[in-house]
Amino acid sequence: MTTSAQLEIVLQGNSFQLARIGSLVVTTFADGGATIENIEQIDRLQEAHRRAFPRFSTLSVVSGVTMRSPPNEVRVKSAALDTKYAENLLGTAIVIEARGLPAVIARTFLAAYSLISPRLVPLKSFNSRQGAFEWLQSLPTQVDDIRLHRSLAAELAKLIAEPAPRV
Repeated sequence: MTTSAQLEIVLQGNSFQLARIGSLVVTTFADGGATIENIEQIDRLQEAHRRAFPRFSTLSVVSGVTMRSPPNEVRVKSAALDTKYAENLLGTAIVIEARGLPAVIARTFLAAYSLISPRLVPLKSFNSRQGAFEWLQSLPTQVDDIRLHRSLAAELAKLIAEPAPRV
């Protein structure tokens, strides 16, 4: 049995996209980083999303990674989302779609962070979308609309492969 959840683009900006497909919330960052406004937009969507899907997963795709770290306020607000939605989140996959030293550092940091921080929600970083999709689908607690969605990778590739238009 498969579900027919369709990709819904909720917000599309210059370098940020926010979408959902079934119980999965998807964010893309084309310039390598989030802003306070992006975090607030994610929070608003997740707040509304958890009413429809009390259990959901998140996928973030980041390209254009640089050596600069996000501002402290962004890191604090982002961590607060993890805590706020811990009871609802099944897993978080982060895809770093970049090459070179900045991408290696970002993936290494995320791997170390997931090991040493007291996380209530599984977090894993990837260098490919397909690996992230497969991991999310394989989570033992994953809801059926994602676990059984045969074309999840193809649906999400539509969003991720088409970067937000520059205005």
